[in-house]
Amino acid sequence: MKRQKLPFTSIRTKLQAFFLISCLVPFIILGFISWYNYQKTINENVLFYKQQVMSLAADKLENFLSNLDQYFYAVYSKNLNLNLAKIEERSIEGVKANLALADTISQLRSYYGLSHTLPYISILSSDGDIVYQNDLALTTDYSFRDAEWFTRFTASKEQRCLSMPQLLPYHDMRYTTPTTAYMGYAHKITSYNTTKHQYIFYMEFDSSQIKTLLSPLIGGQNGNLFLFSGSSQIYTLNKEQFSEEELINIYQSCGPDAASRTMDIDGHRYLVNLYPLEGFALSILSTNSLEEIMAGVPDLKEFMLLLIGLSLFLTILLARYFSRKLVKPIEDLKAVTYEVMNGSLEVTIPPLPKDETGELGKCIDQMLLHIRQLIQEKYQYSLREKEMQIHTLQSQINPHFLYNTLETISSIAENEGIEQVSDIALSMADLYRYSISSSDELVPISDELTHIRNYLDIMQVRYGERICPHFHIDEEAARCRIMKLTLQPLVENAIYHGLEAKRSQGNLDVTVCAKGDFVLVTVEDDGTGMDTGQLDALREKLSPGDVDSYKSNGHIGIVNVYQRLRLRFGDDCAMLLESEEGTGTKVIVQVPKNMEYC
Repeated sequence: MKRQKLPFTSIRTKLQAFFLISCLVPFIILGFISWYNYQKTINENVLFYKQQVMSLAADKLENFLSNLDQYFYAVYSKNLNLNLAKIEERSIEGVKANLALADTISQLRSYYGLSHTLPYISILSSDGDIVYQNDLALTTDYSFRDAEWFTRFTASKEQRCLSMPQLLPYHDMRYTTPTTAYMGYAHKITSYNTTKHQYIFYMEFDSSQIKTLLSPLIGGQNGNLFLFSGSSQIYTLNKEQFSEEELINIYQSCGPDAASRTMDIDGHRYLVNLYPLEGFALSILSTNSLEEIMAGVPDLKEFMLLLIGLSLFLTILLARYFSRKLVKPIEDLKAVTYEVMNGSLEVTIPPLPKDETGELGKCIDQMLLHIRQLIQEKYQYSLREKEMQIHTLQSQINPHFLYNTLETISSIAENEGIEQVSDIALSMADLYRYSISSSDELVPISDELTHIRNYLDIMQVRYGERICPHFHIDEEAARCRIMKLTLQPLVENAIYHGLEAKRSQGNLDVTVCAKGDFVLVTVEDDGTGMDTGQLDALREKLSPGDVDSYKSNGHIGIVNVYQRLRLRFGDDCAMLLESEEGTGTKVIVQVPKNMEYC
């Protein structure tokens, strides 16, 4: 009956699964590692690029502010403190000083190319009042004392600062657009006689100039630049993208030094860069959406998924091909074993590759050959057994008459006082009774020894003291079973072929002992022995495959004994022959020692 095969238990399915796993898993791991390293490299390069951009933005802003610083120091070097002192005297000299200062500011502004950059220049007192204005401003009653940047700047130790863009209410609207936001760059004017400042040089410029400088460096629609003075925001370059609280948190999370990092803000990933401007107490903060930055970068993840899909398809094809190639010989062998299971031993092993499956096919072929040989031997043994049973039945014709006759002879001899004849008759009766009894084929070795003693009693009547038997018996080993009529033919062979031709007294030793899992029975004589040719011929007759050797003899001989043992015990038994001409012969019978036979 053909067994139903579960879908995942076949070797082919397992090979395909193993092939897929062994090929795809390392590839997937390698792919994701490559994708991770690729993303990491891209992020590092983006961070490095943004740092370079921030450095460039800082350089541009520093150059702009440094130009304003140079302009301030040029004006300051033209007796600025002296002119301011005269202006505050409000005298003719003060008017001259005002005109001289205006002329200096105008000339130097033209010299430094700042005529259109700095439309408004003012000088403020330490209280925030306007001490001087250039010719474009007419309103002089405005005070900066309440301005946030002025209060913070005068209270700090900084020498310069940048104010937030604002619509300046003190400007004459005839000279400026009401919607124009101006930023102020303030620089403290230190007195000659003291380190304290008395005035502030205040330069105003259109905030769009900062945007013109830095807008090319924003990067993307969602990019932005912010200027910070301390921890306070003073300028947003692009648009108000974050609340003031969010900007402060972003700024504080970056720390005081230049830093680049990624942050999650409102569910989006941003690249944040902070770059301080040394010497100006300013910092540039940039934010860029990582989604927008990475939009132009090739998506390696999608490429890896596509590559994995193609690899999966090719792996499946290769797995099916190789699994079929590997499993086909096994399936052929399985078909052979099913035929054997159904009783057909005359099967032919199909051609197999020269690998392990080929070796397995050879082993199965040899196994079938051995099984056929065993079946043939078993069949021949059955025929022999039937022939022996017929022979035994024929030899049992009227056995009770023979027993009674021998016992009658024994009784007459005993009555006449002829004890030797009585003993011979009783021994003969026991011999015949044991030989043709219907008991089991396997008997204890001790029964075989009793049978040998009865046989030797008869032989000693004939040979007298020429035969001297000796028994060395292990009682435990003697309880093990052996085939009936195994040992008597060996003793008979020792007498007729060894001791009979010897003129002097001969010794016959019978030994029974246990050795490991076997019992050894030794029959040894010191008779005439055999030459090398005779010994080799007898050993050849004891070949395991020569199962018909017993037919060459008309009586039960040593070869017959060995063949009977082989048919009964198989490879578990053995018979060893040792002989030397003029010295004697030794026959060792080895039979298994186990519960089946003991």
